[in-house]
Amino acid sequence: MKKKLSLILFVLMISLGSYSQVSFEASGQTNVAVGEQFMIRFISNQQGTNFIGPYFKGLSVLTGPNISTNSSYSNINGKMSQSMSIIYTYYLRADKEGDFTIPPAKITIDGKDYETKELTVHVSKQPVQNNTGASGNQGDDVQDGLTQIKENDLFIRATIDKKNPYIGEQVILTYKIYTKVPIAQIGINKLSSFQGFWSKNLLNPQEAFRQSNETINGVEYVTAELRKFALFPQKSGTLTIDAMELECIAQIRQANKRRSANSLLDSFFDDPFFGGTQNVKKILSSNPINLEVKQLPATNKPIDFSGAVGSFTLSGTINSNEVKTNDAITFKLTISGKGNLELIDRLNVNFPSDFEVYEPKITNNLNTSLTDGVSGSRTFEYLLIPRNPGDFVIEPLTLSYFDIQKQSYQVLQTPAFNIKVEKGADYKSGVVASGLSQEAIKYIGTDILHIKTGKFPLSKINYYFFSTFAFVLWFVIPFVLFLAFILFWKKQSKKLSNQSLMRHKRATKVARRSLKNAQAYLGTDNTGAFYNEISQALWGYISDKFNIPKSELSKDTVEEKFQTRKVKEKTTKQFIETLNNCDFARFAPGDPASTMEKIYNEALEIISKIEGELK
Repeated sequence: MKKKLSLILFVLMISLGSYSQVSFEASGQTNVAVGEQFMIRFISNQQGTNFIGPYFKGLSVLTGPNISTNSSYSNINGKMSQSMSIIYTYYLRADKEGDFTIPPAKITIDGKDYETKELTVHVSKQPVQNNTGASGNQGDDVQDGLTQIKENDLFIRATIDKKNPYIGEQVILTYKIYTKVPIAQIGINKLSSFQGFWSKNLLNPQEAFRQSNETINGVEYVTAELRKFALFPQKSGTLTIDAMELECIAQIRQANKRRSANSLLDSFFDDPFFGGTQNVKKILSSNPINLEVKQLPATNKPIDFSGAVGSFTLSGTINSNEVKTNDAITFKLTISGKGNLELIDRLNVNFPSDFEVYEPKITNNLNTSLTDGVSGSRTFEYLLIPRNPGDFVIEPLTLSYFDIQKQSYQVLQTPAFNIKVEKGADYKSGVVASGLSQEAIKYIGTDILHIKTGKFPLSKINYYFFSTFAFVLWFVIPFVLFLAFILFWKKQSKKLSNQSLMRHKRATKVARRSLKNAQAYLGTDNTGAFYNEISQALWGYISDKFNIPKSELSKDTVEEKFQTRKVKEKTTKQFIETLNNCDFARFAPGDPASTMEKIYNEALEIISKIEGELK
């Protein structure tokens, strides 16, 4: 009877209570040291919409805004009151010394716009003890979680589906969080660089974490996959996947210890449901993983084997078998299947010498699965221009790969393609090519010369042109031009054969092309494609500029190459931070448009800066 009465009183008091005045304020540390991570929070006492966070000029945003809600109830002198706080939290890092102003945040509550006051953060070189924030309701403090949470209450674990793969064989890596307590925020501080691996992300950053329940040693946990990658080892031996580090805020519920003046309600409000929550900061690290990567078998290894591992099919198509000279022919080769498709970049196609062949356009149509990893197709599209008429053959192309299921090498082959080329309207007149050897090339003139009439130019007797200086010039100049042409041709051939030099020269052009593609996604919801283009621009630029294989790309390699080429340390740090910001922005909530614009400008600026320092 007492419990029913207390429940009725509680409902009546809440419904008759007056609405509290709207409050929207900022809080956080205002004195920090260089390199220190800290929080800035914007707190509203009522539910709002259209929250717009400020631009943190001079400060690095690690994650945010992370949204949490706190509710509390109190019974003081028989008067019931309820309070609620909606907290928008940013985790920041101070990178340089100085005073930085954080502009107001904005929010709409009941159709009316509100904004916080400005905050000024002082960043000093030395660590500071002052952790007080700005005016306003502080909400629940974030406490150090080393003692409040047991180790087996909250942890992350890294697992792989195979420990002894072959070189090039796909390995699926999963980072999973296990918790018995509520979690408000998750921010990743460090990811492995996957040294010695080629990696592909399998999780869509636009999707929320998928939760499930899992029982370990009789204890039930709520779990979620945080990251999932398809890894392809590029060398044999022992390879290590470094630990992932993240920071999260766990919410620990506490029972309400207050006693009301009305003892009738004490038992009701002593229920833990009506207690407050304590935000506990916890830094978690996954377990590092060692793999023993095996060499591919040497027995029956094809001569043309280039490292393809998986299960594939090969097909070839041509848009026309009968064309005229100087007409374009499109020749496509498509590799489909499951495995390290993106690492197949060399196809030895023998085209007829009478064809002008352009660099192939490579198109990837890849699918990622949480269970099967990477599959799809990779298409090489060649543009061919036949310059002479005749009957030509594109010889069959072979592709060898190691089949994991069959544990043996397999060879795929396309059919031969016969092409008939006829003379086109723009083919040079007076030139006839017959047969594949093109031996009978003749210039046809006239067979009878008519007698000329009229005045003729006369010359002196015993005057010979070959004894003049003009004759010497006419003889020497063509010879000199011919030698100059030979030297120029050899120099150009050497440049074209030097793949690393060509990649070095094209690095900036290729990076700007990727940035241009990324710019097309600004203002759209396709953030995944945007960040893929930004990553491709940054990593591709470094790979081409310094001739680093994609499998060996890492932040450590970048720092080493920059130091060798005497790139400024400040520029190196800025490039690494741009990479980190790109990774964090993929999964951080908040306003995607402003974040994408910022990341795009950072990428464009750092590539231009590096290019200027390397000249």
